[in-house]
Amino acid sequence: THLLPGKVNKYGVHYDEIVGMDERAVRGVLRGLQKKYPGQIIIKEWSPKDADGFVTYGQLEAYADCLRWMKRDGVNWCAFIDMDEFIVMGKFAGVGECLSSLKRGVSNIVMGQIRFYNRFRQMDKLVIDAEQGAASLAGEGRGQLDVGKRGCKNLFKVVRTERFERAHEWHGKGRQWDADIDDICFNHYMMNDKHARMAPLVVIDNIEPNIKQTVRANAAFYLRTMEIGGGNEGGAGGVPYAHVKTERMRRIEALPLKARAAGAWRVLHVVPRFSTSTETFIYDLITRLEAQTPHDNIVLYDQRVLPDERPYDKAVCLELGRLGAPVAQALYEYLLRHCEIDVVVVHFAVNACRLRRFIEAARPRPPMLIMTHGYDVFELQAPSTPARAECADYVTRRLAARDDVLFTAVSQYLAGALKAAGIAGGKITVLPNTAHERFFRHRKTAGFYSSGRALRLLNIGRLIDLKGHRYLLEALARLRGERVVREVELTIVYGGSADELPALQALSRRLGIADCVRFEPFIDFAAAPDYLSRFDMYVHCSTYTDKPARKSESFGVAALEAIAAGLPIIATDAGGTPEVVGHDSPHSRIVRHGDSAALFEALSAMYAAPQTFTDNIAYARERLEVFSPERQTAALERLFERLRGRPSA
Repeated sequence: THLLPGKVNKYGVHYDEIVGMDERAVRGVLRGLQKKYPGQIIIKEWSPKDADGFVTYGQLEAYADCLRWMKRDGVNWCAFIDMDEFIVMGKFAGVGECLSSLKRGVSNIVMGQIRFYNRFRQMDKLVIDAEQGAASLAGEGRGQLDVGKRGCKNLFKVVRTERFERAHEWHGKGRQWDADIDDICFNHYMMNDKHARMAPLVVIDNIEPNIKQTVRANAAFYLRTMEIGGGNEGGAGGVPYAHVKTERMRRIEALPLKARAAGAWRVLHVVPRFSTSTETFIYDLITRLEAQTPHDNIVLYDQRVLPDERPYDKAVCLELGRLGAPVAQALYEYLLRHCEIDVVVVHFAVNACRLRRFIEAARPRPPMLIMTHGYDVFELQAPSTPARAECADYVTRRLAARDDVLFTAVSQYLAGALKAAGIAGGKITVLPNTAHERFFRHRKTAGFYSSGRALRLLNIGRLIDLKGHRYLLEALARLRGERVVREVELTIVYGGSADELPALQALSRRLGIADCVRFEPFIDFAAAPDYLSRFDMYVHCSTYTDKPARKSESFGVAALEAIAAGLPIIATDAGGTPEVVGHDSPHSRIVRHGDSAALFEALSAMYAAPQTFTDNIAYARERLEVFSPERQTAALERLFERLRGRPSA
């Protein structure tokens, strides 16, 4: 019945706003359970249709149908509880031992429930933490614990049962036993050993409706309690969210914001995964803005990645996607109001779609800057799924039509793709990435290549088709096979994205170069700032995909970092990389993309040129001036001023 359109619960909230599973998803979960427990689960679907072919729902009718088939199939006993609940054994070793102990004539066991008061006051159904639960069960704070028979569930003998009414009221032949909770009971929290062993475990009730997941006692990461105080707590008016205070709100309040200063902005950066190894440029931008400007930079994320390597104390996780719509909306608006957000910066256009329901209804609704970085623009051009098509329509039609929404692209190449997707050129600003200053500070100034040792080549890039690694491997095989270089080594740092790793390893073996190719999953450049300067040359071999959007490298920040680190560079003419490299010089060469012969010829020519393995200081300074952090920051501030309706400086 929870799937009936418009059905409202006792708090005045529509079920379709707080239930995250449709019929198809429910069936998928049930099939998954069958697969997980083979031979132990039988699914009996009750979904009769009316004269018009629509499925009808009825709680009592479903009970009756279930009772009929159990009697027909010879089921002896049935636990009449919800699938998200747990039978808790007290003095019995198991359900079988409990049933064997019954007095003659008992046909129904009424199980009491350990109920925590707060659970039934929580609209987002997030349970108390293990520490508080343990204290309640130990007799401390009993006001939080109700162990009465309210809302009972049953273990009943099928053959002697006649029917069930709502609230699990049993009717049948035989006696009923109101079991003590120390004998047998049920709950939602899997606290099966109510004192000693329950403390490390708590069940979060909201991750997937009806399917519970167990986490460790640091579940304070999620939420301790929700307190609703005063005001009308139900009815058509809904929940008085002005009186709601959650642990998530406390996280927001704990953000170490700077004192408001004239000309300073409060900026909310939306970065669902903060901060992945392939999105270092986002982390570098945010930390630089925070350290070098008076602005506050708050990060809203769903998943924290590399927290030790990339610390940041103004990042907050609210898990909005795991909450019912009304609560999530209230939390998002609380974040905007409490932090007095002036501008929302969404990194990657697709993430604007993830926040769509909050963006549209938010009051206040700050202006928005959508910073595009690559794949998101190609999805706007040629969506790969119906959901991505809906997202593209929302961004290119709805958001792009708003006066308070602007876009950035990291290169002229990407700006062209953004225009092709339907964004007006006047709303797009080219805002290139920069290289972290550590690379220039630890640049190569000595130890340049000489023929007495192996030539050390470096490439950095995800192992996906548009990075063109196979062309580099083919060029390397020819370089060694034709004895242009006596000894050569290639290191590919791929940042954890390894779609083509098996294929590239197999290709290396076929080409006979597996002994001189090393695949490195991740390097923490903050811990090893001189890593790039240990190599002799950098090769950036990106190409285009064959798909409709013709995806390619949107910028090539690794190429800029290699230049800053003092390495000579060979790069292909695909995507935005030529804008980074700029031109041919004694320390740089731009060649055709998707062409192993062109890479081989450039490698051979630069290897033979005497100036290649010398200090590239003049060339590096020229390129770094074009892509300086100061220019990027100034351009961002002009965009903020434009979004806030104030004249540019």
